[in-house]
Amino acid sequence: MSLSALSLISGLFWVELTSKQALVCPIQYFDDCLQQLSLDTRAQLSGIHEQLVHDMSGRSVMVLPLKDERVAGLVLTAPEHQLYTQVLHLNTEIFEFTLYEQEELSLWHEMGHLEAQDLANSVFERPLTPFEHEWIADCFVIWKVAHHKPNFTLAWQQYHRRNIDVMSHMASLSHWTVPVLWTVLKEFDLQSLRSFIHFKDFLQAYLDLRALPSKNDLFELSGLLQQTFAVKTSTSLPHYLYWRKTELTRYLRPTLEALMGEDKASDWINSSNLYLKNGEKTRK
Repeated sequence: MSLSALSLISGLFWVELTSKQALVCPIQYFDDCLQQLSLDTRAQLSGIHEQLVHDMSGRSVMVLPLKDERVAGLVLTAPEHQLYTQVLHLNTEIFEFTLYEQEELSLWHEMGHLEAQDLANSVFERPLTPFEHEWIADCFVIWKVAHHKPNFTLAWQQYHRRNIDVMSHMASLSHWTVPVLWTVLKEFDLQSLRSFIHFKDFLQAYLDLRALPSKNDLFELSGLLQQTFAVKTSTSLPHYLYWRKTELTRYLRPTLEALMGEDKASDWINSSNLYLKNGEKTRK
């Protein structure tokens, strides 16, 4: 069967990256996808089909980097696991956030991981940390949104999704790229992002801002997030990491307002001891 015919049946297709291609492959057509690869590249994936099916359980998309001159990797998909709504429990209330065009955003995020792999050598000249992979992949999403959508609505959706994930599950801290996305969304508009034809140039422009959070920044913000949203203990620490509360409030407020409106967001921030500065509470 030709690739074009297989694509119509299975949803398998190629996407272009900066220097290579990636093959998007529904997990149930994994064996057919292997046939599109060279024998040497195919050997890298020998005998892992069952493990991949297990790893994809509950996941809608996953990337498999490859060592190949032409193919950067496979993007495995399982659309039946795609989320279209996020739910956040805060105190006694439940808030829902609808996700639009999430399949495309998820695909772009995984493509961003493959771009990050390529940029590790050309920009960073070293292996990337897991968190660097995540923020680069999310920046790739923002860049793609600018080039393919009429506004930043889906870019902010990605931002809100990261906040909701971490407010709901502390295990999502490894994917909390909001400190990076905040700067990107404030410093770059649609026109400026569209001026970067190549993602690498946009990434370099962001790095030139010298706004990347340090390990200590992330450590302290993570600690404050855990104190604010993790299971409450009998010990109240209202002044814990107080010097980070202004920053965390800045990052969370847009998402809280999107979920509950401005007034209720301010009330929740105040009741949670998230001060703006010097112990001053937020104003409505």
